[in-house]
Amino acid sequence: MRILALVAVMGVALAATPVTVTYYNPVPTQTDGDPLVAACGPLADLSLWTNELPVALSRDLFSRELCGQRVLIRLEDGDVVFGVVWDTMHPRFRHYVDLLMPVGERWEKGKISGVLFFWDGVDWQ
Repeated sequence: MRILALVAVMGVALAATPVTVTYYNPVPTQTDGDPLVAACGPLADLSLWTNELPVALSRDLFSRELCGQRVLIRLEDGDVVFGVVWDTMHPRFRHYVDLLMPVGERWEKGKISGVLFFWDGVDWQ
C-alpha cells in the first residue's frame, strides 16, 4: 500500500504525492564520482549528523531552494525519521526520498512508503 505524502513548506500544504523511502551510502558505486559532494554542497563528517540524516530527494521533489530544509518523514510503520535536504537523486527516480547512511551501515527497513513533511523553524529536540 502506498501512502500519500503531504508536502508542506512553513506549515502550508503544497501538494500530496506518494513517496518511497530508501537509503544509500556515500560510496562511488551508489553516487557519482565524488560521494561527499552533494547537490547542496560538500557533506561534513557523517558522525556530526546525529539527530537528522542528510536526505536526497528525487528530482521531481527537489529544488535548490530546499537545500538545508529540515524534513520529517513518517514511515508507513509509524516510525519517524528526521533529516535535512542535501542532495538529489538520479533522474530515473520519481517520488523518492533517499536517506544517507554512513559507509557500511544499512537501513534495516530497506524500501518503505512514507509521508514527507518539509518544515521551517520547528524545534524537534
